[in-house]
Amino acid sequence: MATKQPPRHWLNKIYSSSFYLPLLVLAISLAATYQLWKNEQQHAMQKLQTDFNYRAHDIGIRIKQGMDTYQQMLAGTQGFFAASGSVGRNEFRGYARALNLDHNYPGIQGVGFIQLVPAAQKNKHIAAIRKEGFPAYAIKPGGEREIYTPDIYLEPFSGRNLRSFGYDNYSEPVRRDALERARDLNGLVLSGKLKLLQEDEQNAQAGFMMVLPVYKNGSAHDTLAARRANISGWIYAPFRTTDLMTSILNESTDILDVHLYDGTTISENRLVYNNDPSDKLRKGWSPLFHKTQHLNIAGHDWTLSIISTPDFEALLDIKKSNSIAYVGISAALLLTLIIWLLLHDRKRALHAADVIEREGEKNEILLRTASDGIYILDASGKMLQVNDAFSRMLGYTREEMLTMDVTQWSAAKLKSQIGTIGYIDQIFETCFRRRDGSSIDVEISTSNVEISDQQFIYNSARDITERKKAEEELHLAAMVYQNSSEA
Repeated sequence: MATKQPPRHWLNKIYSSSFYLPLLVLAISLAATYQLWKNEQQHAMQKLQTDFNYRAHDIGIRIKQGMDTYQQMLAGTQGFFAASGSVGRNEFRGYARALNLDHNYPGIQGVGFIQLVPAAQKNKHIAAIRKEGFPAYAIKPGGEREIYTPDIYLEPFSGRNLRSFGYDNYSEPVRRDALERARDLNGLVLSGKLKLLQEDEQNAQAGFMMVLPVYKNGSAHDTLAARRANISGWIYAPFRTTDLMTSILNESTDILDVHLYDGTTISENRLVYNNDPSDKLRKGWSPLFHKTQHLNIAGHDWTLSIISTPDFEALLDIKKSNSIAYVGISAALLLTLIIWLLLHDRKRALHAADVIEREGEKNEILLRTASDGIYILDASGKMLQVNDAFSRMLGYTREEMLTMDVTQWSAAKLKSQIGTIGYIDQIFETCFRRRDGSSIDVEISTSNVEISDQQFIYNSARDITERKKAEEELHLAAMVYQNSSEA
């Protein structure tokens, strides 16, 4: 009798999942690791961005505070002139020395006084200066002009500063603009970019002036006209920008690229300070961070450009993100391996179960289609399994036989075998009772089977009733033949 095979699509799904599920787990784990790594990278980048912004802001603050210090110094010098009425050279020198410029105001070239000299008083002015001990003094550059504005005091009065002695500041447009704005505003003014007289052609730096007006003692200067009519000169301080910024910023720009431009436009001709004169940082370098600030110092605009350098960007903390990557990848691979092993073991187990199931089905087919009667008993004689041939042999249905034990059909000889499991496999003949009360002769082939530490009896029964009848007939015929008196 054919047996219908159950579908095994589930096993095919297990086989497929053993390949795709580990890949899916690996992909999800790596994706999660990548996201965590990316988040940590972003966090580290944000932290570095915050550090950069702080440093850039600090540079701007330092410049403003530094320039405020010089403004206060010039304001004090202006007050000295206002209080003294008339300040001679020696008095000015004494005041400048008291300021201790080199120690208290590093980066400044000096502090001086520019006198306004109308053309009508030019010769008198020159004579007075020569009388002070400078016989070669002259206003330079030469030429006739309506107004002259020569430097007459500049301390320390030595070295490069001597070059500005007698220089007419109105002869140069940037200086003149600064002087006139200070006069008209009655306030501190910063000049635009200029080349100081103190500069040499070698290692020249951009410079600028800081100026304050000085009016005639006791005169009014509350209106523009009064200020222009009563101006007598200017307190001023010249600066070499690189020297000044180096003293203000100290080491705060060591790992940043700092450029300072005159005005609000960034261009090479407006550059007044560059902490990397060779511009090696900008050649082929794509910075992560760039910040531009506009500074207004004494009414004058500067533009500060700050760029991150390789040394600064090397501060990016990637240790934690790398650790996340290493741990995440390792965990992903380990988890994938575990999933694969579990699925592989399950696949093997299911495959073995499938083989067993198929073998059981085959055995079931063999059992149920065998011509001999086959039945299996437990140690107590209870029926555990039976085929259709044995059920037909006794006249019962298979379902009925599975509820019976051996005493309901077996002769005493077989019954005596039950409970003495352990005997050697044997073949013997006996009689079985059928459902209708009749008896049949059977030949029993019995075996002792142990499964999972449990004992079972496997019996094969063959109906030998006809054979026994034939044997008896042959035996009877033989006896007739032997006892017959006829030839």
